[in-house]
Amino acid sequence: MEESIYNLIPVDPPFEEKPVRYRSVFHDAVRDQYKDKKFASRTMGTLHHQTSNFLKKGEKNSQTCETNTFQRKEPVDGKKPRVPKASERSVINSRTQKDFIKMNALEVIKAASKKPIPRYVDAPDGTTRELEPSGLHPKFTGKGDFGKVPEYLEKRKEAHMRDEEAYQQYIQERFKRGALQQVSPEEHLETLEKLKENWEELYIQYQGLSVTTDTTPKKLRKEKIEANLKQLEKDIEALEKHSVLYVTDNF
Repeated sequence: MEESIYNLIPVDPPFEEKPVRYRSVFHDAVRDQYKDKKFASRTMGTLHHQTSNFLKKGEKNSQTCETNTFQRKEPVDGKKPRVPKASERSVINSRTQKDFIKMNALEVIKAASKKPIPRYVDAPDGTTRELEPSGLHPKFTGKGDFGKVPEYLEKRKEAHMRDEEAYQQYIQERFKRGALQQVSPEEHLETLEKLKENWEELYIQYQGLSVTTDTTPKKLRKEKIEANLKQLEKDIEALEKHSVLYVTDNF
């Protein structure tokens, strides 16, 4: 399109007339048929009463219950009973004839008998003992060996001690031959500190790696540093766990 000054004048969009809405030829017939089939009060049920014979106000209150009027009973001779004098005392109930001792005895006789303490016989001569603290009853705190170390743990501990003694004898024999040397505490502490320093240096290098490992050299470098870190962690844990170390030149 060529540039022209007439193109700067705003132009209203063209008006589009909407088509006439569709209307069925049966519209009127359907509406009349729908109205003819509707009944009054269809959703409220059938009509049982006449509309003119409705319930009036107060019609249900015409039948009231019978009321009995209070009637005061007048004395026979027309006078009320006289007020008793101060000298006249009221009748006091006589003392009861109940025998409380006999009643208590009857209650004890009729009461349920007390359950005996469970006992057992553990000897030919008839020695009896209480069942609850014996251990035969499911109350394990009453057993004789309650709180003691089981026998199988004692055996396992003895076997462990024998193995430890055999290992110490082997170490002593190797010491005599000069094959083993014990690491001094100063050297042990110095080695541990150097391992921790190496771990910190590697960790700083690991933090400086690229976030994305899109190339093979980046991936290999990351895997190498991770493997070195894991190996240093194992060595540090071994040195911290064992305070006494032995080294040898003969493998």
